[in-house]
Amino acid sequence: AGTEVWGSKVNNPGSVIYGALEGRTSLARERRPAWRMAKGIKGKLPFYVTRAPMLGMPGERDEFIKQADKKHALKPIRLIVFETAAKMLVGCDATKDVPALVQYCEDLVERYDCVVIVSHHAGHDGARGPKDSSTYQQGFDNVIAVETPTRGSKLSIATVTKFKDFPEPDKPFTF
Repeated sequence: AGTEVWGSKVNNPGSVIYGALEGRTSLARERRPAWRMAKGIKGKLPFYVTRAPMLGMPGERDEFIKQADKKHALKPIRLIVFETAAKMLVGCDATKDVPALVQYCEDLVERYDCVVIVSHHAGHDGARGPKDSSTYQQGFDNVIAVETPTRGSKLSIATVTKFKDFPEPDKPFTF
């Protein structure tokens, strides 16, 4: 939308595709309108909510790309968000097939020259990192752990645990 994000102006705005396998309805009906209201944005935005591909299901990867190509032709894609990694890997081995998810995301980055964010749940012991596989920490360029310090709190803390090619920030940020 070309609005300010964490104190920085977005210089090259474009389309956002949010591929959700959880909470797609609330995203479109509640979260997106709330964000627009908070930012004072009126009018149509190139923010598309769709189904994320399930990598173990034949044809879903290609179908997502086909739909993304249509949006990219209207306005270049700058961000793709997938929610969640666990749901995208249904039908796959959640431990062994993470490299396929990493490669799919890298292919999208290359194809659209955009950022790809994949949300994933922490394991039962958050200190041990993401659920199911160490490949998340190894395979992705950047990893940010988001925590809510107390149940029901509206405050979240984001800590960068991996920041390839840049020094990690000294302190977490809150939102």
